[in-house]
Amino acid sequence: MTAEGPSGAMPVQWAAAAGVLLILACAMAWLAASRPIHVSTMATGSAPIAPPDMRLDLNAASAAQLQALPRIGPAMAERIVADREANGPFRSLEDLQRVNGVGDRTVELIAPHVFVSPAEAGR
Repeated sequence: MTAEGPSGAMPVQWAAAAGVLLILACAMAWLAASRPIHVSTMATGSAPIAPPDMRLDLNAASAAQLQALPRIGPAMAERIVADREANGPFRSLEDLQRVNGVGDRTVELIAPHVFVSPAEAGR
């Protein structure tokens, strides 16, 4: 049995092959879209952001780095840095709640991604 092409005697087989290719293409697109995207730099200023396997030091992180954390946008990141400069270093993760807008839920969400350096906390 030989395939003669789209205009030949076997259009059903060609349609089935095209359908299988379409399904495979859709599956590959879905898999590519479902993978997490790793951002290594910010679009504005190319400031490095901590990779997912590294944690940020709350007493040393820049505003740009803090924005990589859950629930921390540009304004919140600036408030965190401003509070740290005005009131001194954070001594614990819970100290972050002294920043306006940071509550229990925010602390809970960023806890796996941050730490407070003991050297900075002892100043």
